[in-house]
Amino acid sequence: MKFHYTLSLVGIFQFIGTVSSADSVGGCSPTAVEKGLYAEYIKVANHEWKEGDTTSLESGVAVVSQREAEYSWEGITQQDFLVSKNTDVLYGHDVTTANFGLRLTGYLYAEATGDYTIAVTYADDAASLSIGAGVAMECCGSTQSPANVTEFAHWYGHLESTSVSKTVSLTAGVYYPIKVVYFNVEDGGEFNMSVTYPDGTAHTTDINWYSSTDNSTSCP
Repeated sequence: MKFHYTLSLVGIFQFIGTVSSADSVGGCSPTAVEKGLYAEYIKVANHEWKEGDTTSLESGVAVVSQREAEYSWEGITQQDFLVSKNTDVLYGHDVTTANFGLRLTGYLYAEATGDYTIAVTYADDAASLSIGAGVAMECCGSTQSPANVTEFAHWYGHLESTSVSKTVSLTAGVYYPIKVVYFNVEDGGEFNMSVTYPDGTAHTTDINWYSSTDNSTSCP
């Protein structure tokens, strides 16, 4: 892992429309789900994008969002990770961690109706998050809908920020599509996020992540 005083933290949140204190987003009713997110590992060249350069990192997020994956895994219930350049293990799988990209897709299940705050609390080197049907992905299927990050609202958090976050209004019993795009360009990498539920409790290790086992493109 690189020393924190040299790191650049970039959190990019993508939502359609005008930003408000609690945005409403589209949800789904998948017919079959399993616990955990769907992860895709993407090959990234060393220094393919410039660390600390927000324009370069933003471009990298857009590329990683669409690049073909080398590997994929299911059932990721704990999204956070910390890897060194010599760790070469991610979510229990042997892969190169000195430079790599990652996509996490699935659903956030709302247990209760209310406002949920989704936050990226640390990203080395860059991370984006999108939520809502037709934005993160279509309902039910794991196929991601094409997205250019420059078309959406962006929030950047640098070293002086502890987190970047977005509050959305969700309805109980609904599954909300979510997509995280992350990449590390050199040495160690780290990613942390949390979801604060309507009762004010911040969750980091027990978030209601799900993936659909139905590959259709729409839900009843």
